[in-house]
Amino acid sequence: MYQSWDQITPTATPCAAQLAQKETLITALEKRVELLQGVSGLRSTIGKQATKIRSLKQKHAKVKERNGQLSRQAAALRRQVDG
Repeated sequence: MYQSWDQITPTATPCAAQLAQKETLITALEKRVELLQGVSGLRSTIGKQATKIRSLKQKHAKVKERNGQLSRQAAALRRQVDG
């Protein structure tokens, strides 16, 4: 009914195979986590750059408007001098 220790055949192969599969999955998951962290960092950087771009567009619009005002003022002064 009972086997002696010497008669028991080891069943290490399925356990080793399962362990190897788990280690492979863990490695794959770790790589995915690294990629996701990289993507998250890129999103943050892109968000900051988008904010800078919006700010620069607003400044550009103000400078462009001021340039138009100064151009009109210069033209009026030229007309007065030529006048």
